[in-house]
Amino acid sequence: MKDIDSQIKKDLSADLPLPESFTNMVRNTVKSQKSKKQKKKVIILKTMAAACACLLITTSIVFAKDITKFINKFWKENKGIDTAIENGYIHQPNMEYSESNGTKLKVNEFLMDDNNLCLTFSLKPKEGINLNNIQKIDFSDMIITDENKHILYCEDKDTFEEYCKKNQLDNVWKIESETNINSGSNWFIPSRSEEDIQLVYNLYANQFPQSKKITIHMTQIVLFLQEDKSEENITLTGEWELTIDVPKEFYQSEKIVYQVKECNYPNIKSSKITVSETNTKFEMEIEEKAELPYEMTDDEETKERKINEYIEKQNQESFEDYKNRKKFKNEYIENEKGEEFYSTSSSMENSGYSNNNKGVKYWQTFTLTKYQVTDELIVHITYQGDEIIIKAVKE
Repeated sequence: MKDIDSQIKKDLSADLPLPESFTNMVRNTVKSQKSKKQKKKVIILKTMAAACACLLITTSIVFAKDITKFINKFWKENKGIDTAIENGYIHQPNMEYSESNGTKLKVNEFLMDDNNLCLTFSLKPKEGINLNNIQKIDFSDMIITDENKHILYCEDKDTFEEYCKKNQLDNVWKIESETNINSGSNWFIPSRSEEDIQLVYNLYANQFPQSKKITIHMTQIVLFLQEDKSEENITLTGEWELTIDVPKEFYQSEKIVYQVKECNYPNIKSSKITVSETNTKFEMEIEEKAELPYEMTDDEETKERKINEYIEKQNQESFEDYKNRKKFKNEYIENEKGEEFYSTSSSMENSGYSNNNKGVKYWQTFTLTKYQVTDELIVHITYQGDEIIIKAVKE
């Protein structure tokens, strides 16, 4: 598993078909697998009901928080966001610094869509701290909420529970709900000067709400002088609160929908293509016999044993083994200009597939944006060695 974690930078989804009685067991097992380089690796489990009380779970593993290579301050692996920024899909709030105990903090740039929330912070630590010595910054108890008390982000359990108690919310820690988005994150330092240091936070979720105002609150800022040594750090305490009015174009963005015109693969039951400012979402269902690690006639004990063997086999496989068993490969979208747009791995919800008794459900996110669409698009996917070609037209 560690071998896979260290090499995968793009989408990684493993089907884990499970009876419903073992869902919590697998959820807890997967969540416990964390590497030293990934302090808060976030795993979201999607579930799909199937016949005979069979529950299918797909996990997506996120790459490390410290991204050292980037374009336009945000994602290297999501060129769609960079394209959106280049076309003005970015907000610079007119904000004053929030100051506490000599340390100042504000947001310089801000971007939000259905799946991404990107923030550039400007931090001015109190006097006596050499900015050149700071290797990493952690807003350890930061909580981001909106005007409807949705918790958009929080990685500190005490802060989370205190907010829920204060606002009479029945959210459960790390469990996604209507008011708990349970987003993941990564962050990095793109630049610094003699006066301040810039910190980019990228948050990602299955679905952010259409927030009109977000509030960022924290009481601790941890400065790491050596990235992997917790004893070599400085903890700044205080209280910082920042409020951002979300631009209308962020929460009322209209999407472009395409309908399938032609497809060379007869087993596709349905497909959907939706284009936004930052990406293209693609979904399809394929009718075929389900591939399960057990027989539907097996008793619960036998199912559990076979599932454990299946998980253990995947944990022991090499990266090459993983690539060879992937059902879907070589995915890209082509527009009428001949431009090709590949999958993006900026979010754990970007891609995956799951099996049920009727076939396979597959979803993928591409870097094609509204700014590059044409009247027709062609989706290319290799599935089990066969090339699927889907031609679609704009509605």
